[in-house]
Amino acid sequence: MPKLFFLMILCLFSVSAFAAFISSNLVNDPDLPTANLYSSGPGDSAPANLSSSTDAIFGQYSLRVQSGTIANGGGTLGGMVKSMPSLIAGKRYSFMYWAKALTTPFSQTFSFQSGGGDSNNMSHSVTLNQNWQEYSYTVVLDAAKPVFYTWAHQIGGVYLIDNIRVYEVSADVPIGLAVNTPEPCTLLFLFLGCFMAVAAKTLSRSSIFCLISK
Repeated sequence: MPKLFFLMILCLFSVSAFAAFISSNLVNDPDLPTANLYSSGPGDSAPANLSSSTDAIFGQYSLRVQSGTIANGGGTLGGMVKSMPSLIAGKRYSFMYWAKALTTPFSQTFSFQSGGGDSNNMSHSVTLNQNWQEYSYTVVLDAAKPVFYTWAHQIGGVYLIDNIRVYEVSADVPIGLAVNTPEPCTLLFLFLGCFMAVAAKTLSRSSIFCLISK
């Protein structure tokens, strides 16, 4: 009975965590998020750069991004640029990611555009600190854009970003920014809940009964 109760709690947790999503994740990254370098200004002796890190919130790797020391033509210190999936104006989407600063806390901007500064309403800024946090920014999209740029408002600022996702979500998801700083036990329950929810879909009732009764 305790095992059955534990399984039910995990499944309910997983369902409540994902009930608002009405699409699958529209960003199909491998373990290491894919992105291109958004360069800092010419002549920078410590230019913006990208690398991988084994400090990851999910999987084995996160993307390490370092800003430069000289501003580029866009007036930023550089960072990363990443392609966006095809979205539809008028639908509600949540743009989600995990990130943390490796230097002192700083402001970070995400700009969704076509490369000419024509940002849409998914663009936003957050403050990164030295703990992993999950950020979710929800909008009713005003215009689809092909890429997003992100840059730190700190000379030489370094941060990690992981598990970048975009979902179409239901109308009960609030518009705007939500920030989650989970305790380690919460991460464990989230992982186990997701695992058990998948298992519940793939195993027969008799298989689940055998699994619980062992």
